[in-house]
Amino acid sequence: SGQDVDENLLDRASGCMMGLLVGDALGAAFEGWPPKEIISYIQENGSPQEHGAPPIGMVTEYIAAIHMGTVVSKGSEIGHRWATEVADMNFVGTGPTTNPTLADFTRCGMVTDDSCQALAVAESIVEHCGVSGPHVALKC
Repeated sequence: SGQDVDENLLDRASGCMMGLLVGDALGAAFEGWPPKEIISYIQENGSPQEHGAPPIGMVTEYIAAIHMGTVVSKGSEIGHRWATEVADMNFVGTGPTTNPTLADFTRCGMVTDDSCQALAVAESIVEHCGVSGPHVALKC
């Protein structure tokens, strides 16, 4: 469109979205976990604290994990598969795993549906000068 672009606002908006995406990808390994369990996992498996390091229990790197709603048990068969059907049930628990049969299903640094929804809302704001529910619904 012929509207003037405020470069400062554009930079700030881009920074907000980048921060959201990075933060979502950092936390994706623990989606749905209670805070105490996240802190306990990081304390047991994280790197040792060094001078100037973030507080103990803070997620500071991408962790390979099963992401929420992505893997299901094969049911009567032994093993797992990607969740691809609307009727899929028996989801594998979210989070890091030591189960070798699940190693091929872990992902590292992948965003969640939360990021997809935030991007859809941001796109709607840009394209419609406000949030358009139908537009957002079609983008998600």
